[in-house]
Amino acid sequence: MDEWEQKLRQWAIEAQQQTTSRRQIALNRLCRLIMQARKSGVIRCPPLHKLPPAFYGSYQEIVCDAEAKLLSEICKKIDQYQSDLPIIRWLQSLLTYRFKDVIREWGQRVVSKPIAGTNRYFLIEDLKQAEMPIKPFLSELVIQCIEEDPDGLFAKASIRGRPDANFRVIALMYHADKITLKEIAKKLQVEESALYGFYRRWRDKFAPQIKKYLEE
Repeated sequence: MDEWEQKLRQWAIEAQQQTTSRRQIALNRLCRLIMQARKSGVIRCPPLHKLPPAFYGSYQEIVCDAEAKLLSEICKKIDQYQSDLPIIRWLQSLLTYRFKDVIREWGQRVVSKPIAGTNRYFLIEDLKQAEMPIKPFLSELVIQCIEEDPDGLFAKASIRGRPDANFRVIALMYHADKITLKEIAKKLQVEESALYGFYRRWRDKFAPQIKKYLEE
């Protein structure tokens, strides 16, 4: 624990003292260390059994959302860290609060009816989709639209410094090849939380554009 405390504190202070590109380098290093500390169990999310049953089947997705929020907050508010305080306690507190934020967000989407034979619950948007008139092969059309990428938009949106890890590649692996986001992250060698946050953010941004393509 002392070793983690020392490493994390070192790079947090380094980031506070630097500016421009050097600051970003230090923040990147700090974020990588934070995720390593997460995998080592030094910094933890609330355990599954403490969540309402409606969230059991989505626990990993919730964890990824919370991690993404934590890293984003660290990059924006690193100057708020007081170097005379234990950094692991500070990070643990932030992650716990961000985890609660995600639970509240998901709570607005989940309804109480479970999917038969699973531990997953319907999302409100799933039910809305089920009530809409059926459009045959909609998913195939969306996949085709992403694959063709008429204006090159989907391939341009990529994880920072990784043009190969772009929205088009990730979306096709996820929807066409039926590969989970966790497996995609391993294949592309990027942090799972970073990939998950990237995919959800750009999926929402591209939704109107995809709809426009399909209507043309």
